[in-house]
Amino acid sequence: TRQIHADFGYYHVGIGLVEGDEVVYRVGAGPLWDSPDFIFKPSRLKIGVEGITGWVAGSGKPLLVPDVSKEKRYVEMLGSQTRSELTVPIIVKEKVIGVLDVQSNRLNDFDEIDLSVLQTLANLAGTAIENAQRFTAEQRRADQFRVISEVSQQIASIFELEELLKQMASILHEGFTYYHVGIGLSEEA
Repeated sequence: TRQIHADFGYYHVGIGLVEGDEVVYRVGAGPLWDSPDFIFKPSRLKIGVEGITGWVAGSGKPLLVPDVSKEKRYVEMLGSQTRSELTVPIIVKEKVIGVLDVQSNRLNDFDEIDLSVLQTLANLAGTAIENAQRFTAEQRRADQFRVISEVSQQIASIFELEELLKQMASILHEGFTYYHVGIGLSEEA
């Protein structure tokens, strides 16, 4: 977002990611984002229901709005001076995973060339996001295997059942960051 803001000079640049049935904004660039007391509101928009970004995430189609005051889907961002907006979907493997949203404080500030460039950037962002998600998943798997190995080493040296179960539960709780770990044993009648 910062690079797009710097290179193209858009008033606002944001990326919202699909989380469940909402588009959630966590990153952006522009004067509002640079303010230390800025809180992006609304930061969550219902897919297909709320705002331009919600519509884009739901339809999978870009939307260029020359004048937001004439767009019924527009939801004003707290403190914004937005006059025109262009939002494109971020699609990975035919699935919308987010939106790239740019806004201008001038009317009619976007055209078909902007749309084409931003859709290309959104496609690149989709690839980067997918790679980051894969990396995170692989890191988690590696951590899980490390924990399994640690449990194996621990249980090999413990001979008292209560201590063994306590150690296993503790290692699993900490290693996998589970909220609760319980180990039950069945007793013969």
